[in-house]
Amino acid sequence: MFMRAGARFLLLSTLLVAVFLLIGARPELQPPQPAATSAPVLVELFTSEGCSDCPPADDLLNAMARGQAMNFNVIPLAFHVTYWDQDGWRDRFSDARYTERQQDYQGVFHTPSIYTPQTVVDGAFETVGNSPRNVFGLISKAAAEPKPASVKVTANGDSVLIEVHDSRPGSPRVWLAITEDDLTTDVKAGENRSRTLHHSAVVRQIESLGKLKDGAFSRTLPLKLKNDWNRNKLHVVAFVQEGNGHVLGAGTTRLSPNAVASR
Repeated sequence: MFMRAGARFLLLSTLLVAVFLLIGARPELQPPQPAATSAPVLVELFTSEGCSDCPPADDLLNAMARGQAMNFNVIPLAFHVTYWDQDGWRDRFSDARYTERQQDYQGVFHTPSIYTPQTVVDGAFETVGNSPRNVFGLISKAAAEPKPASVKVTANGDSVLIEVHDSRPGSPRVWLAITEDDLTTDVKAGENRSRTLHHSAVVRQIESLGKLKDGAFSRTLPLKLKNDWNRNKLHVVAFVQEGNGHVLGAGTTRLSPNAVASR
């Protein structure tokens, strides 16, 4: 019996992601990536260094951060939650605001509880984050949906300009996040004791900038970075999100290491 087209696509997706993860440590072996032309898909991973099921999900998001997203235009965000911090290992990237964000999604998706690893795609779909088949299936689904909002992020010296235009009426909220790539932790306790964990797209800061008015938003913000963040590895991400969680558009840019302020 022949496989259905959707099943063939998902099987191919899983195999390709596995190959990308295997060769990710050797950039010279990575296949060339054709240009992605679709609107960005926002992929949020709720994770923790204290969770033994999370490293495969972290690796999958790391691959996306390296551009290995099967030609999907993906903007990844890794939110490290706090509720594993009481089980022997405190995740240095965890923040109560990230746990609260996941709890907000629990109300959207009506899941029995919050859990890790959980991946949320464009605020509209959720799945277990360590399943490439599930994750890329939802990314494909989200990529096929039109994005009514265009988001442009421009870094300029010690500030960043966020410009948003939305073709639909309403007043969705604009969010700003700063992420950092290529972070490493040697875990000394908890479920991942004696493991070295690698993280990219780690959310270092997130804040609400306000809401759209008459379909537009434009604001220049000073950058508020900490001294221990590696400026060579930082990205600014802006996205527009409705009250029901749906992401209407997103944009990102890499920061210049020599053109940002610190505090």
